[in-house]
Amino acid sequence: MKIEVKDFNENIWNLVGKEWMLISGGNVTNHNAMTASWGGFGVMFSKDIAWCVIRPQRHTKKFVDNNDCFTLTFFDKKYQDSLANIYGKISGSNTDKDALSNFTPIETGVPNTVSYKEARITIVCKKLLENPITESSFCDKSIINTWYPEKDFHTLYMGEIISIEIN
Repeated sequence: MKIEVKDFNENIWNLVGKEWMLISGGNVTNHNAMTASWGGFGVMFSKDIAWCVIRPQRHTKKFVDNNDCFTLTFFDKKYQDSLANIYGKISGSNTDKDALSNFTPIETGVPNTVSYKEARITIVCKKLLENPITESSFCDKSIINTWYPEKDFHTLYMGEIISIEIN
């Protein structure tokens, strides 16, 4: 069921930080997804937005980079093992993560976007901003040593929320 952004009443802190999400790029036949627990929602440029970050070595990054939209999908707790051990640890460059997890890719109704039949929530975002994080971006330099010992800084993606579907 599609809902309006103003009717989205989920606890964002739990969704992103505790339940995790899949960031997906591409379409049903050519896509990749990865688990993420960093991101958020808000208002920017007078638009309802979601933001997420992807490290440069993640296979999903090229799918998000090469498409106008990306999806954020959220699942019931029973799927947490697949989120952690398949989408969070295995590269999609040489493995079919959907087959391993038994997740079923589905169209979202927005061209060139993908969700999953098993998803509880699908949020489709149109990319508004793509910005590589750099070492000089940090005011608190201690974050670098803690989260970026390899200097593999994330790219920040900000997207306008164009569709929310609840299953």
